[in-house]
Amino acid sequence: MRLSSHRLSLFTAACAALLSAGVWACSDDNSASNPGGGTGPGTTPPPGMNPGSNGDDDPSVPPLYAVVSLPAATGGTEQTSYIIVSETLTGDLKPESAQIEVPGGAVAGGPARGRTLFVGNSTSSAVTRYTLDANSKLQANGTVDFAVQGLTGLAGYSSAFEFIDANKAYWFSREGKVVVWNPTELTVTGAIDLSGVIRPDPANPGTNYTTSFSATPAHRQGSKLYSFVAWDSRMAGTIKVPSAYAVVIIDSATDTAQIVVDEAGCGYGRDAVLVGDWLYIATEAVGTSVHHLNAANGPEPCLRRFNVTTNQFDASYTVKLNALANGAPVGSLAASPGGTPLLHVLDTTAPQVASFTNPRQLSSAAVWKTARLTVGDTPSLEILDAPLKSASVLPALLDTGFTVTPTFDTTDTVNPRIYEVTDDGIVATERASATITGTTWGIVRLR
Repeated sequence: MRLSSHRLSLFTAACAALLSAGVWACSDDNSASNPGGGTGPGTTPPPGMNPGSNGDDDPSVPPLYAVVSLPAATGGTEQTSYIIVSETLTGDLKPESAQIEVPGGAVAGGPARGRTLFVGNSTSSAVTRYTLDANSKLQANGTVDFAVQGLTGLAGYSSAFEFIDANKAYWFSREGKVVVWNPTELTVTGAIDLSGVIRPDPANPGTNYTTSFSATPAHRQGSKLYSFVAWDSRMAGTIKVPSAYAVVIIDSATDTAQIVVDEAGCGYGRDAVLVGDWLYIATEAVGTSVHHLNAANGPEPCLRRFNVTTNQFDASYTVKLNALANGAPVGSLAASPGGTPLLHVLDTTAPQVASFTNPRQLSSAAVWKTARLTVGDTPSLEILDAPLKSASVLPALLDTGFTVTPTFDTTDTVNPRIYEVTDDGIVATERASATITGTTWGIVRLR
């Protein structure tokens, strides 16, 4: 079954005027498509907020990508993020060629082909705007500070940036709110209350679960944005996942929110594809790994579905993902531009699997097969003939028919870390096969 034209996975469908600017990160210890860049009546967008201008519709002008990388710290030094600007997603992207350096873990987002990049980090409430100059260099062009909404840093995924139009953008904050701000005027205009996503951890009285929004961007349907919230606890170095997660629905026309919790869900449900009126939501590989390493710490991964017309879960629909793969652990849903849903299946025969005791490390290791998923009332999986990969992948549509994903296996020093997502799996191609030092936190198409 093919996906709805409204959405492929959790990124906006291919549309020449509203192409994605994918921004990701794949670890809750730091932080794809944004159909932004439109202009409202009577507004004048800042440089780079008008996709298709500045020659971007000229096929002779090459694309330009900003890649956010975080190499591991060495010798007791503090970590630094590097923003590398490149016309291709092949070759070796080196930190020494970075145009911008950011202390700690950077988060960066921008409107589609907007020639604009907004950059923040986990230790500051300020966001700096950068715009491309005539020489394709990013130049600082003002700041906006979220401190007025009580934030002291931008912790979370870079996909927490959502660009609605030239005068409105969102930041999904783990503090239980969506900051509403103006990317043209660089002002904070309000906030949407999401305090309902902050949940106490019943096993640890007096503490709350760690809250994390989906690492992929919100699914959009009209003025509605659909995102996901997952919870876990991290006491004494042990990660546990409850059997609940939530769908968060933001109406950008009214700046209001609805939170729908699936209390009997599968835990860590944060990846989805839209087919008809149904969002099919799968457990992310972290939750899958928690259950695999110790079933007492988290529920078995499963596939659920949520109706975007009624905003309700299908109470009768729970598909055990592992059963689709003859008992092998399954998680982390993705989709190709052609509309093929993909899942990741742990290769339990890989010799290094037994060495992992941390679920985050297991989910990020290159020990996962790729499988093609057929959704519907009776889903099925087909294992594909593709090399083993990390299951920590966050695909985003960067151009018509061109979806890429970084992977997050920091032990992988040979294979490419930016791949193309195709109907036949996640593979290195002539368009996406870049190696990069450290972890890739985001990729944004600037033009």
